[in-house]
Amino acid sequence: MESRPLRYFVAVAEELNFARAAERLGMSAPPLSRAIRKLESELGVTLFERSTHRVALTAAGVELLAEAKIVLDALQAAQRRAQRAGSPDPKLVLGLKADGHAGMLDAVLARYEADPAALPVAIRLCEWGEQPQLLRRGEADAAFVHEPFDHTALDAEPLITEPRVAALPATHPLADRDHVNIADLGLPAEPVHPSEFRRNLTTGADAHRCATSRSCSRSSSSASSSRCCPSPSPPCTRGPVSPTARCRTRRPS
Repeated sequence: MESRPLRYFVAVAEELNFARAAERLGMSAPPLSRAIRKLESELGVTLFERSTHRVALTAAGVELLAEAKIVLDALQAAQRRAQRAGSPDPKLVLGLKADGHAGMLDAVLARYEADPAALPVAIRLCEWGEQPQLLRRGEADAAFVHEPFDHTALDAEPLITEPRVAALPATHPLADRDHVNIADLGLPAEPVHPSEFRRNLTTGADAHRCATSRSCSRSSSSASSSRCCPSPSPPCTRGPVSPTARCRTRRPS
């Protein structure tokens, strides 16, 4: 199977409209529709339910969409990594969020640079949620990440686990306690992305990891190791939270 039909399919699957997908691809709708019909014929399955009013993915289409995105990201990543490796000034791109490395960046870089085969390191700053896609698309080779994140096509090594801290106003009913439970703070037991918090409360602490792609040749990576192999980097997200996890409260100074 060639990559072009997969790109056509992903565009239609994301737009759920042949006209918009065709415009996005820079082509007209009839040849796009024919290409999708040909893909369905080759696969022997129906990918879309079509009517005069709507286009919807079938079960086969939902499955193919997830797989096609991985394949297309991998192709794009291979191209970018090959271009970086073949450039006159190759570099290892390290993705991280500002201040999202738990103070380990200098030690990690020093340990890595001590290797005679080490490449110069270029820092790629990113926001929450960017690292996994940067890694999968080949825009980064390694990254500092907070758990949890989507591990698809990525490898990760735990580097450090930090305690959680709750920052509360001095007038908060829980401010006099030395410790509080996650449940006391009204926070979900399951980890969520930091952008989902809409409270006058700050929680900190998470598991930091070094994430890389599965295609790279790995070297040992631990809390004391600075060697992070080339690969794509996932987005920084919150670490897992246990329903019984406890965090210390502090009054603002």
